[in-house]
Amino acid sequence: MLIKNLKEDFDPSELNDSVALKTYWGSTGASTSSYRTHKLVQINSNRIEFKASLQEKAGSLSFFIIGALVVFAPIYGFIFHIYGLISNTSQVFSMMGLGLIFMSVGAYLFYIAIKPIVFDKNDGYFWKGRVEPKNVLIKDSIVDDWIALDKIHALQLINRYVRGSTDADGHRSSSYYGYELNLVLDDGKRLNVLSHGNRYCIIEDTKVLSKFLQKPIWNTTNTVMEWDTI
Repeated sequence: MLIKNLKEDFDPSELNDSVALKTYWGSTGASTSSYRTHKLVQINSNRIEFKASLQEKAGSLSFFIIGALVVFAPIYGFIFHIYGLISNTSQVFSMMGLGLIFMSVGAYLFYIAIKPIVFDKNDGYFWKGRVEPKNVLIKDSIVDDWIALDKIHALQLINRYVRGSTDADGHRSSSYYGYELNLVLDDGKRLNVLSHGNRYCIIEDTKVLSKFLQKPIWNTTNTVMEWDTI
């Protein structure tokens, strides 16, 4: 396993690799979070997956749970109406509608959170999503959701400083570093695997993935590549 830790203001030619010269070293623009969203799980000797962390699942399920509680509000709402605490029953149905919206958002976020991210040597592919490459007729072109493992040249780790946004009252949300794991293909193009805010975990997971794929790691997480604003 080769881990190349690149210094600040590095020159890609230092890698002595022609593919590195064709590779873009800025962010892919992948969405990121301040916490660890995924963890690497070894399914067997030929398959490895990134699965959603408990924190990621809890974050999406919280919307669903809040919505479910609000949906049950009509039961309490009619009781409140009887006792004069709510003067208009239309308020109850408005609460129910709001609850259904929260439930829908939560269900969607959970569905996205548990989307498979898979490296499978038996199939010979990396893919993100619920459609496996073996079930697709035409696989020759590079797409955003899968790529043949033999086209992967290196694993790229980069970071960016995500600056919090400012609300109308002038309060700024917390800023943090986001870390990206990208696949560098043999033509210099990249596919994003994931991005989150836990540097230690993403590096350790990438080490395991590097050993699994027998591909080198190009690590630039010791420097800030660019700024983002959320």
